[in-house]
Amino acid sequence: MSERSQIANLAELEAFSLDEPNQRDELVSRKMRLHKLMSAVQEIAEQNVAQMSLSLKAIQDRLETLRKLPSMLESQVDGGQRSQSKAGEELASRARACIDSECGKIDNELGKLRGVEKQLNKTVALVTGALPSTINEVLAQVSSHVVPGPSTARPVEPAIPYALSDDDVRQNMEYHAGSNPIADAHGEFQRRNIGSQVPTRVMPSPSSSQCGFNNIGSQLDVGHMFAAMALPDVETFSDPQGKGFSEFVMRFSMKYGNLGLRNEMLVHLLFSKLDGYPKAVAEALPKHVREGSFQDITEALSNKFKQNESAAQIIIIIYYMG
Repeated sequence: MSERSQIANLAELEAFSLDEPNQRDELVSRKMRLHKLMSAVQEIAEQNVAQMSLSLKAIQDRLETLRKLPSMLESQVDGGQRSQSKAGEELASRARACIDSECGKIDNELGKLRGVEKQLNKTVALVTGALPSTINEVLAQVSSHVVPGPSTARPVEPAIPYALSDDDVRQNMEYHAGSNPIADAHGEFQRRNIGSQVPTRVMPSPSSSQCGFNNIGSQLDVGHMFAAMALPDVETFSDPQGKGFSEFVMRFSMKYGNLGLRNEMLVHLLFSKLDGYPKAVAEALPKHVREGSFQDITEALSNKFKQNESAAQIIIIIYYMG
């Protein structure tokens, strides 16, 4: 047994050393794409600010021209004989009243545009200043959490069938009998707590997976969103023994956990990423677990897979001892 374990460990180390350069190249490629995206966003933001400033200047100049128009009309109509041109005075007075009213409305709109200009300036400051450093920090965290794929050098262990208790079978039948497939397709699950279990996060996150962005203008939230968009899609998890589930949950959380999805949508997406034996185990969970939070479900699945892995190890030991 010890000799076989050493051979398996050496094979895993060799596979890890071969996978590491590929992962490093992939991460460099992601960073390059993300920096190109950042450059495009910065250019768009700066162009918008420049266009807004030009528009404000043009509107302000024309507003001043309109304000001077009554005096110009009065001067032209009177022709230097103001006392003899009552009609000219009346015309200029009416024109002044009309133009002053319209200029007041334009002033109000200009005030709104200046507010938009301030917001654009803040956006430019965020995009060109704080956001790049935030994204670089997130990418550094992503690179430190890169996990190699499952090694093909590990010997294949026999699959352990998942045994259901009578209570699990009964709850599973009740769940399917009373379920609504249309509501399930929309992820409209009811949330419940799991007794006295305390939910634990799979990885640190600035916002809970049970709600959207708490602060849409937060620099860290925007940085996490950009970093999540740069990550590749998470592959379906279908290991016949449930091995590598922790790594799968970590990749899933890094990709989808920071997008502000509601708990129901996150759980629905998790079930769609399971296939084969893992999906069968997930669907066989008690109803109150399936309708719980994302952390509760992943914790319950992890415990199930660990139990089955321990049972598989015992069977292998008994087999070799026999």
